[in-house]
Amino acid sequence: MKGFLIKNGANALTALRVICTPIILFVTNSMLGRNYKQDLFILFAFLYFVICSSDYFDGKIARKYGIESKFGAIFDLIADFSFVVFMHIVMILHGIIPAWFMIVIIDRFFNFIITSKIENDCAGQSFKPRFDKLGKYISAVMYIMPFIMGADYCFFGQRLFITNMLVYGITGISVITSYSRIRNIKSAIAPKAHDVK
Repeated sequence: MKGFLIKNGANALTALRVICTPIILFVTNSMLGRNYKQDLFILFAFLYFVICSSDYFDGKIARKYGIESKFGAIFDLIADFSFVVFMHIVMILHGIIPAWFMIVIIDRFFNFIITSKIENDCAGQSFKPRFDKLGKYISAVMYIMPFIMGADYCFFGQRLFITNMLVYGITGISVITSYSRIRNIKSAIAPKAHDVK
Protein backbone atom coordinates (compact mmCIF):
# COMPACT_ATOMS: atom_id res chain seq x y z
CA MET A 1 0.00 0.00 0.00
CA LYS A 2 2.81 2.39 0.94
CA GLY A 3 4.59 1.63 -2.37
CA PHE A 4 1.38 2.34 -4.30
CA LEU A 5 0.90 5.69 -2.52
CA ILE A 6 4.51 6.74 -3.15
CA LYS A 7 4.38 5.67 -6.79
CA ASN A 8 1.17 7.61 -7.46
CA GLY A 9 1.68 10.42 -4.94
CA ALA A 10 3.30 12.89 -7.34
CA ASN A 11 0.58 12.47 -10.01
CA ALA A 12 -2.13 12.63 -7.33
CA LEU A 13 -0.80 16.03 -6.21
CA THR A 14 -0.80 17.22 -9.83
CA ALA A 15 -4.39 15.97 -10.17
CA LEU A 16 -5.29 17.92 -7.01
CA ARG A 17 -3.96 21.05 -8.73
CA VAL A 18 -6.10 20.33 -11.79
CA ILE A 19 -9.21 19.87 -9.58
CA CYS A 20 -8.53 23.06 -7.59
CA THR A 21 -7.94 25.23 -10.69
CA PRO A 22 -11.61 25.73 -11.74
CA ILE A 23 -12.55 26.31 -8.08
CA ILE A 24 -9.97 29.07 -7.61
CA LEU A 25 -10.96 30.59 -10.97
CA PHE A 26 -14.54 30.86 -9.76
CA VAL A 27 -13.46 32.29 -6.39
CA THR A 28 -11.07 34.78 -8.04
CA ASN A 29 -13.72 35.95 -10.51
CA SER A 30 -16.24 36.40 -7.66
CA MET A 31 -13.68 38.17 -5.45
CA LEU A 32 -12.65 40.68 -8.13
CA GLY A 33 -16.26 41.42 -9.09
CA ARG A 34 -17.47 42.35 -5.60
CA ASN A 35 -17.50 45.61 -3.66
CA TYR A 36 -16.26 43.84 -0.52
CA LYS A 37 -13.38 41.86 -1.98
CA GLN A 38 -11.56 41.13 1.29
CA ASP A 39 -14.24 38.70 2.52
CA LEU A 40 -13.30 36.17 -0.22
CA PHE A 41 -9.56 36.82 -0.03
CA ILE A 42 -8.96 34.25 2.74
CA LEU A 43 -10.55 31.47 0.63
CA PHE A 44 -8.57 32.70 -2.40
CA ALA A 45 -5.32 32.63 -0.34
CA PHE A 46 -6.06 29.12 1.01
CA LEU A 47 -6.72 27.68 -2.45
CA TYR A 48 -3.59 29.36 -3.78
CA PHE A 49 -1.57 27.81 -0.95
CA VAL A 50 -2.95 24.33 -1.78
CA ILE A 51 -2.15 24.74 -5.48
CA CYS A 52 1.39 26.08 -4.91
CA SER A 53 2.11 23.36 -2.32
CA SER A 54 0.98 20.62 -4.71
CA ASP A 55 3.23 22.06 -7.42
CA TYR A 56 6.21 22.14 -5.04
CA PHE A 57 5.74 18.69 -3.52
CA ASP A 58 4.84 16.68 -6.65
CA GLY A 59 8.31 17.32 -8.09
CA LYS A 60 10.00 16.73 -4.72
CA ILE A 61 8.29 13.34 -4.30
CA ALA A 62 9.05 12.25 -7.88
CA ARG A 63 12.75 13.11 -7.52
CA LYS A 64 13.17 11.74 -3.99
CA TYR A 65 11.70 8.32 -4.80
CA GLY A 66 13.01 8.11 -8.38
CA ILE A 67 9.54 7.90 -9.89
CA GLU A 68 9.93 10.64 -12.51
CA SER A 69 8.20 9.73 -15.75
CA LYS A 70 7.47 11.29 -19.13
CA PHE A 71 3.74 11.17 -18.35
CA GLY A 72 4.28 12.87 -14.97
CA ALA A 73 6.44 15.61 -16.50
CA ILE A 74 3.89 16.35 -19.25
CA PHE A 75 0.92 16.15 -16.84
CA ASP A 76 2.69 18.61 -14.52
CA LEU A 77 3.43 21.03 -17.39
CA ILE A 78 -0.19 20.93 -18.61
CA ALA A 79 -1.50 21.50 -15.06
CA ASP A 80 0.88 24.45 -14.57
CA PHE A 81 0.13 25.96 -17.97
CA SER A 82 -3.65 25.70 -17.47
CA PHE A 83 -3.49 27.25 -14.01
CA VAL A 84 -1.22 30.15 -15.00
CA VAL A 85 -3.03 30.94 -18.27
CA PHE A 86 -6.56 30.85 -16.87
CA MET A 87 -5.66 32.84 -13.75
CA HIS A 88 -4.12 35.55 -15.93
CA ILE A 89 -7.18 35.50 -18.23
CA VAL A 90 -9.37 36.28 -15.20
CA MET A 91 -7.03 39.18 -14.35
CA ILE A 92 -7.27 40.46 -17.94
CA LEU A 93 -11.09 40.23 -17.95
CA HIS A 94 -11.21 42.40 -14.82
CA GLY A 95 -8.84 44.96 -16.37
CA ILE A 96 -6.06 44.31 -13.83
CA ILE A 97 -3.39 43.51 -16.43
CA PRO A 98 -3.18 44.28 -20.18
CA ALA A 99 -4.28 41.57 -22.65
CA TRP A 100 -0.89 41.63 -24.43
CA PHE A 101 0.72 40.06 -21.33
CA MET A 102 -0.81 36.75 -22.42
CA ILE A 103 1.69 36.73 -25.32
CA VAL A 104 4.53 36.80 -22.76
CA ILE A 105 3.05 33.83 -20.86
CA ILE A 106 2.44 31.74 -23.99
CA ASP A 107 5.93 32.57 -25.29
CA ARG A 108 7.47 31.43 -21.99
CA PHE A 109 5.64 28.11 -22.14
CA PHE A 110 6.18 27.21 -25.80
CA ASN A 111 9.75 28.51 -25.83
CA PHE A 112 10.45 26.28 -22.82
CA ILE A 113 8.79 23.20 -24.36
CA ILE A 114 10.40 23.59 -27.80
CA THR A 115 13.91 24.37 -26.54
CA SER A 116 13.70 21.52 -23.99
CA LYS A 117 12.70 19.09 -26.76
CA ILE A 118 15.53 20.23 -29.05
CA GLU A 119 18.07 19.92 -26.20
CA ASN A 120 16.80 16.41 -25.39
CA ASP A 121 16.93 15.40 -29.07
CA CYS A 122 20.52 16.69 -29.38
CA ALA A 123 21.47 14.67 -26.29
CA GLY A 124 19.61 11.58 -27.59
CA GLN A 125 17.28 11.55 -24.55
CA SER A 126 13.53 11.22 -24.14
CA PHE A 127 11.61 14.38 -23.24
CA LYS A 128 12.57 15.94 -19.93
CA PRO A 129 12.03 19.62 -19.03
CA ARG A 130 15.28 21.60 -19.22
CA PHE A 131 15.33 24.55 -16.85
CA ASP A 132 17.66 27.53 -16.98
CA LYS A 133 18.22 29.22 -13.61
CA LEU A 134 16.78 32.66 -14.43
CA GLY A 135 13.90 31.15 -16.43
CA LYS A 136 13.00 28.97 -13.45
CA TYR A 137 12.73 32.04 -11.21
CA ILE A 138 10.63 33.88 -13.82
CA SER A 139 8.27 30.90 -14.08
CA ALA A 140 7.93 30.82 -10.28
CA VAL A 141 7.13 34.55 -10.23
CA MET A 142 4.53 34.09 -13.00
CA TYR A 143 2.98 31.32 -10.91
CA ILE A 144 2.47 33.56 -7.88
CA MET A 145 1.75 36.76 -9.84
CA PRO A 146 -2.05 36.31 -9.85
CA PHE A 147 -1.95 36.05 -6.04
CA ILE A 148 0.05 39.28 -5.77
CA MET A 149 -2.28 40.96 -8.28
CA GLY A 150 -5.35 39.80 -6.36
CA ALA A 151 -3.93 41.15 -3.10
CA ASP A 152 -2.86 44.40 -4.79
CA TYR A 153 -6.36 44.92 -6.23
CA CYS A 154 -8.25 43.91 -3.08
CA PHE A 155 -6.23 45.97 -0.60
CA PHE A 156 -4.83 48.86 -2.64
CA GLY A 157 -7.64 49.46 -5.13
CA GLN A 158 -7.18 50.80 -8.64
CA ARG A 159 -3.57 52.04 -8.32
CA LEU A 160 -2.06 48.59 -9.02
CA PHE A 161 1.49 49.90 -8.65
CA ILE A 162 2.92 46.47 -7.65
CA THR A 163 1.01 44.73 -10.46
CA ASN A 164 2.28 47.15 -13.13
CA MET A 165 5.86 46.83 -11.88
CA LEU A 166 5.62 43.04 -12.10
CA VAL A 167 4.04 43.01 -15.57
CA TYR A 168 6.68 45.25 -17.17
CA GLY A 169 9.59 43.77 -15.19
CA ILE A 170 8.67 40.18 -16.06
CA THR A 171 8.13 41.12 -19.72
CA GLY A 172 11.63 42.60 -20.00
CA ILE A 173 13.35 39.69 -18.26
CA SER A 174 11.31 37.14 -20.28
CA VAL A 175 12.56 38.65 -23.54
CA ILE A 176 16.15 38.26 -22.30
CA THR A 177 15.71 34.65 -21.10
CA SER A 178 13.84 33.61 -24.28
CA TYR A 179 16.68 35.01 -26.40
CA SER A 180 19.24 33.26 -24.17
CA ARG A 181 17.50 29.86 -24.51
CA ILE A 182 17.31 30.20 -28.30
CA ARG A 183 21.00 31.16 -28.46
CA ASN A 184 21.94 28.13 -26.31
CA ILE A 185 19.92 25.86 -28.60
CA LYS A 186 21.75 27.22 -31.65
CA SER A 187 25.09 26.34 -30.01
CA ALA A 188 23.79 22.84 -29.13
CA ILE A 189 22.61 22.22 -32.71
CA ALA A 190 25.77 23.58 -34.42
CA PRO A 191 28.10 20.64 -33.50
CA LYS A 192 25.41 18.13 -34.50
CA ALA A 193 24.94 19.82 -37.90
CA HIS A 194 28.73 19.79 -38.36
CA ASP A 195 28.85 16.02 -37.62
CA VAL A 196 26.14 15.36 -40.22
CA LYS A 197 28.26 17.07 -42.87
